[in-house]
Amino acid sequence: ELDGDVIIVAVRIVILYSII
Repeated sequence: ELDGDVIIVAVRIVILYSII
């Protein structure tokens, strides 16, 4: 199931944007 990977990727993107 790719749902888990999608969520993880989305979370990482949000974190990266939060740092910037």
